[in-house]
Amino acid sequence: MSHCKDAVACAVSDHNIGIDVENIVPYNHDIAQKVCTAAEFEILQQSENNDADFIKLWTMKEAISKFEGFGLSFPFKDIDTNRYILHSRLCDHSKCILSICGLKDDEIKFYKFS
Repeated sequence: MSHCKDAVACAVSDHNIGIDVENIVPYNHDIAQKVCTAAEFEILQQSENNDADFIKLWTMKEAISKFEGFGLSFPFKDIDTNRYILHSRLCDHSKCILSICGLKDDEIKFYKFS
């Protein structure tokens, strides 16, 4: 389960799964340097929408951390998002991004409730 100012997200599974939802906030260069690998940081520097791209990366890393059971004390800079099955999407109201990490690609489905 995860929540932010504008959304609540819940993931249900019979195996490990991780989920995170975060509001899109202004990009912070210093935080990005602390949590991104060198390659991720370089991509963000070239992004035309680094606010949303950074939050997408953050939610992916937090979903992985929950999936693995690392907790938030594990350094995000050490999490390689390329090693996991991840799905991310912009929430319908375009204020936040949701990411889910699971074991099998075909088992991740999104549902919207109002």
